[in-house]
Amino acid sequence: MAARKSKPPRQRRDAETARREILDAVEARLRQSGPAALRIADVAADVGVSHPAVLHHFGNREELIRAAITRAVDGLQSQLVEGMAQAKPDADSTLDVIGRLLDGLERKGYARMLAWIVLSGLEPETPDSRIAFMTQLVHEKRCQETALDPPPTLQDTRKTVLLIAYAAFGQAIFGDFVLRSSGVSDVKTEREAFRRWLADLVHAQLVGSTDPT
Repeated sequence: MAARKSKPPRQRRDAETARREILDAVEARLRQSGPAALRIADVAADVGVSHPAVLHHFGNREELIRAAITRAVDGLQSQLVEGMAQAKPDADSTLDVIGRLLDGLERKGYARMLAWIVLSGLEPETPDSRIAFMTQLVHEKRCQETALDPPPTLQDTRKTVLLIAYAAFGQAIFGDFVLRSSGVSDVKTEREAFRRWLADLVHAQLVGSTDPT
């Protein structure tokens, strides 16, 4: 008979540490199986706390999932804001910001987590304003660093940000499948080439074009 996997011993933790470790466990399980398979009892066992302790910190399963997603997106947004603050008006800086976005969405699994949330109907009723925030940030930087005549419109900047978001989510979730379906044999090389192409396209749009409508 196979030996049962031993559970981590329960420890006394301060509230901040307990919340962080619970969210770490939730995030790992969301990346692996999505929200439908998430059970509070499993999370509690992963961390070494009781089922009621998890509920004490987060109320219920849905709030627990939302808290994990919110923390993940907060971290991703911080990385993007940092990249924007350091960015120069060149294509390499645009590539760096897009790389930060793809790193969070693809390597850390945030795109899959967000897709599961939307498809599971667990997204908040009030629309998240993060893309609007990033759009405003990009637009202000664009206006400061370009001398376009007429000046760029917020609507045009929003379209550019949406292009990045759609492309990044698509690559993070379906990228390799789509590349193989298109006949690409060296997926890794083509993935990086597409990232470079997207950065060049976005940079050209931000510094050299305005919305004619």
